[in-house]
Amino acid sequence: MHFLALGLTYRYDKRKARQSEDEDRRKVLSTIRNELAVDLKRIEGFLASAGEYQALARKLNAANPTEPGHIALFPDIRLDRSAMDTAIFSGKLFLLDQPTFEALSEEYRRIDVVNGTSNELRAIARAPVTRDYIPMIANLRGTALGTVENLRKSIPELRELLE
Repeated sequence: MHFLALGLTYRYDKRKARQSEDEDRRKVLSTIRNELAVDLKRIEGFLASAGEYQALARKLNAANPTEPGHIALFPDIRLDRSAMDTAIFSGKLFLLDQPTFEALSEEYRRIDVVNGTSNELRAIARAPVTRDYIPMIANLRGTALGTVENLRKSIPELRELLE
């Protein structure tokens, strides 16, 4: 009789642990899905305003500012990654299956590229910008824009995968 009770307790505990893991997995996926939706809205706004900034920069530079320098305008974009960081630090990210984990990792790598190039552009903006900076700024802008365009396409696909 004692062995039967241990066996039933073991099965019950194992089932409860599996239910808890399933609930944790659902919470992680839901939180990340919501974060990606907010990031996608930021991306749409960023892309909508990027052309306006370029046109304004051309206009201002054509006016030949009196002080030495070159005006470079670019909308600042910061994408959130707090849900992913929380999932990593809590250890719950590893409850995901391998394909989902890899897809999330790649998506957040792209987010890190956007945030990194944005930080570099912000650092450049703190000092007087001469024409020597134009190739570097163009490279960083190209990287940011290309990555943002990729995210605009891949975030909806990833959110669907996370359903």
